[in-house]
Amino acid sequence: MELKNNIRQGKIHMNTNGSIMEIVNYRNSRDVDILITTEHSDGKIYKYIAKHRTYNSFLTKSIKSPYDISICDIAYVGEGTYNSNDDVYIVYLSMIRRSLMTKCKSDICKEWTNFQTFASWYENSSYYVENEDLIMYRLNPYKREYSPDNYILIPSNIAKSIQCYLNNKSKKAKIVTNKYINMIHENRRVIYYKSFDSKKEAETNYNMAKYNIIFNLIIKYKDIIPEDIYHKLIINIRV
Repeated sequence: MELKNNIRQGKIHMNTNGSIMEIVNYRNSRDVDILITTEHSDGKIYKYIAKHRTYNSFLTKSIKSPYDISICDIAYVGEGTYNSNDDVYIVYLSMIRRSLMTKCKSDICKEWTNFQTFASWYENSSYYVENEDLIMYRLNPYKREYSPDNYILIPSNIAKSIQCYLNNKSKKAKIVTNKYINMIHENRRVIYYKSFDSKKEAETNYNMAKYNIIFNLIIKYKDIIPEDIYHKLIINIRV
């Protein structure tokens, strides 16, 4: 038994995420401590000791480190109070997957590649809105990066309204009986209709009308949304 311990102590293997595993304490085949070393793309090295594992799990490469790049090949769970069973992990995973989509490809800031950091930000930024979820909203449309300085959480009703008007950007003023008109729809009904003599005037008025509708909707949430988020949202309205 002592000979087997000496042979297996210090043995090195690689887990399925590419991290180096080393047996640092072999008591018996069912009680092994493994040092896992993970190197990230920025050159930073993380060490984690997985205690009381089996020798077989070492051989099958199934021992993991919270620093393994295990989430869509770009992020890791990290050490902390949050785990993949928490609701915020679903939000996090959705964000990571969206960032990789060709249509809306975005970067993830370095600190948010650590799930613990993102989850802490999300929890600290959350607030209660009756019968509504909170949606991540990008403040700067030209900065395609998920980061704490570029995103806030806003009520789903506001998020849906903003997205609705953004999607309608291409619906410019049209000519009807030699007049340029613009119409804004909400829930399949026309809530704004006006005609103009020039296309430029009609489109300018159209965008301003959309802005005012969103602005007035946000005003209704003034006593619900935290003050700092409210001001950021007002300043960054885009239509």
